[in-house]
Amino acid sequence: MKENVPDTLAADMTADHDRKNLADIDRAVAERRINEEAADYLRTMYADGMDWFREVFHVLGKCLGAPKAPVVKYDYENDCGIDEKIKISDINPLSPYLVQHRLDMDPMRNQFFSVRDGHKVDLSVSSIVTVIVAAQKRLSRALEKITGKYYNDYVNDVATTAERVISSHERAASGRAIADKIRSEFSNKFITAASETVLRIIGRGHEEIAVDLVRELDKIEKPHLRLQDVWRVKCLFDLVPFARTTSFG
Repeated sequence: MKENVPDTLAADMTADHDRKNLADIDRAVAERRINEEAADYLRTMYADGMDWFREVFHVLGKCLGAPKAPVVKYDYENDCGIDEKIKISDINPLSPYLVQHRLDMDPMRNQFFSVRDGHKVDLSVSSIVTVIVAAQKRLSRALEKITGKYYNDYVNDVATTAERVISSHERAASGRAIADKIRSEFSNKFITAASETVLRIIGRGHEEIAVDLVRELDKIEKPHLRLQDVWRVKCLFDLVPFARTTSFG
């Protein structure tokens, strides 16, 4: 059984975890694994962990619909809710929660189920019991993605975009040569200023394509902005079977 943790202790533990994350981000900058632009984004995502968790919980609740009963903490050992009503402000990342939702056909209130032709599902009187557990994904994993797969994809997008634009104005060989230089330059350090770097690489004599080039390069999503799944939520659903009416046409 996971013990229920007082909110004050949870706040202290979460704040300590936030401080460790921020220190690791600063270390990554010092080691030149990332630059300050990426670091600022990570600092936003990996600080104030308690508030982020409550926001995730709130958004998830909106997707499932308003609870039909008060949210309570969940007892793993006895597989039941603890009779202790809580508010969103009480919720912390160290405890699981039991939520009962009332589902209906209004898509603005419930987005979890859909109805298709030939399969009619009446959810107007159905209930769903949910155990919600959330956790922040490790910063080390986020750094690995930003400096690995996401960065490689970013560099490839920059190189291919530059090659396409340059080749459309000049010889294809010129475009390929610039793309090779871009991949070499970007492989030496973590770079997110694509436009400035590419313009420096191509040098003088290409002023006529600079506007088009910058316009296209600025459309490319930077590696740290591709990181969107910082929080992971696990939901264990239990539909009340006798309240769910299903018929096939």
